[in-house]
Amino acid sequence: MDLQEFSIEFWVKYDAPPAENVAFMSNRGWLVGDKMTGFTMRDHGGSLYLEILTRGNVTTAGGLRSKDWQFIAVTYDKNRKVSMYLDGELKKEQVIAGELIYKGASLWIGAEPGSGYAFGKTGNIIIDEVRISRSTRSQDEILLAKEKGFGGLAVLPSGKLPTFWGKLKE
Repeated sequence: MDLQEFSIEFWVKYDAPPAENVAFMSNRGWLVGDKMTGFTMRDHGGSLYLEILTRGNVTTAGGLRSKDWQFIAVTYDKNRKVSMYLDGELKKEQVIAGELIYKGASLWIGAEPGSGYAFGKTGNIIIDEVRISRSTRSQDEILLAKEKGFGGLAVLPSGKLPTFWGKLKE
């Protein structure tokens, strides 16, 4: 996943605050020279936290809640500006020094590679309706996605292998 400009949007809900800094998603890679590559997005003590590895991080001042569905959106533009939204409201904007570097790392949802920061370790946490775009979405587009969904782009389960397999196992 080599994105120099992106938007990541998703819904999240958990029953209680996680016991440790649990990753929502990450494509953290291996060292290149003395630098880690990729990014990690996590709940950091009730705040939304995005780390552009070896380049800096951005953290909201709280805002994540237990027991409620929340819509999270993070954008990163070509000028290295990070914008963080909770339920469509801009919570933090900041420029990160240096470019985001990728070196062949896959995107992990609900975990951070090699760190042990996974949802299953710390409680009942659900991530739903993830959209990753190669463009920076505006606040209006983020609010529209929160209110209306992703425009009928969902994959219908009918006739898909997991649904078929589940019926076979009944």
